[in-house]
Amino acid sequence: QAMAGLLCALIGGVAGQLPFPNADLCPGPVGGATRTLPLSTLDSLELIEDEPIGDGPCSWVASADRRQPGLQQTSNAWGNYPGDNTLMGCNAVVTGPAYTDFILEVDIFSGDNDGVGFVFGWKSADDHHVVLLENDRWPVFAVDDIPGPFIKFKRRIPGRPCLRHMNASTACFGTYAHLNKTHSAPFGVPATYAQTFTPFPTTAPFRLTLIVKEGQARITFQEPLSQARVMLRAELPLTTYSGGLVGLKTYANNPRFSNLRLTDLSLGPQPSAFCDGAAKCQQDGDCGSGWEPLLGAPGRCPPEGNAAAVFFAVVGWLALGGLGAAAYFGRLPPSVSRRAGVSFPDRVVRLAGKVSPALAAWLAAGGGGGPGAGT
Repeated sequence: QAMAGLLCALIGGVAGQLPFPNADLCPGPVGGATRTLPLSTLDSLELIEDEPIGDGPCSWVASADRRQPGLQQTSNAWGNYPGDNTLMGCNAVVTGPAYTDFILEVDIFSGDNDGVGFVFGWKSADDHHVVLLENDRWPVFAVDDIPGPFIKFKRRIPGRPCLRHMNASTACFGTYAHLNKTHSAPFGVPATYAQTFTPFPTTAPFRLTLIVKEGQARITFQEPLSQARVMLRAELPLTTYSGGLVGLKTYANNPRFSNLRLTDLSLGPQPSAFCDGAAKCQQDGDCGSGWEPLLGAPGRCPPEGNAAAVFFAVVGWLALGGLGAAAYFGRLPPSVSRRAGVSFPDRVVRLAGKVSPALAAWLAAGGGGGPGAGT
């Protein structure tokens, strides 16, 4: 347990989530620089329509009515008309500020099964990123050969016009991650999440969360009936992502959005991260998959808050310090880590290198001997 606490404290998640520790932040962050937009008016929003589009123009209505609060897309706009083989529709972009590392949350009620999601890294209508959920089979003849249902991360390719009919060589959007009915690509899904796409609810509201941090992204929601947790992760190439505006996206759908929450991870104070001992049990009961191997079953919050996690993490750090001192002075028995069955991921080795090059070398060698062993 001490070693599990150590690794959890080091990488912010379990090995099954690597190489994505940076985005392991609480879906309902505690603290941090958070801004909330109730979406009861169109203030602070720029409404932008993709072109070419069908069933347009896009039409948005905002309401402060307690019975149906929030922002609703009232058209069923879709595109690229008439080809309909990529995810084009309506965008509601928050006018500012720009965000690079952030948590973006929104409550959604969608009576339709077509596309809902976010735009981010928005520089212009011709240069931005999209993450979209789609329950239906459309686009059947998708330009990226990935028909629905799915979750997709896509990038609008600057300088390439969107056409009424497109193929792989002329597509104006490029898909760089997806989760569908059979698999996720290019990265796997941690065991505590649904391994294939689970439809978002169309009879009850749900919360959609996008986390972007240090070039990594996660989109996640929890299906309220089955309690299945759905997640897709992606790498954001530095050559194509440098932050930008954020907002909402629809494709052939007229959902209602409310309570848009934006947490800037580039500013202090930072919100709670998994395994840091500060996160509290959120309303959805999800304290993060990083807790589960150590403290409880999937989807359950750890007993007695986070005290146990803090205890084991501290013990783990003390153990690491002792190992580092022993390694440095060459007094660690060569077989100690092999007897314990311990192996150290590359990220742990890199982090250890920031503390002690000798410790990093020892970890990289599997923990056998010390820096001076055999000399």
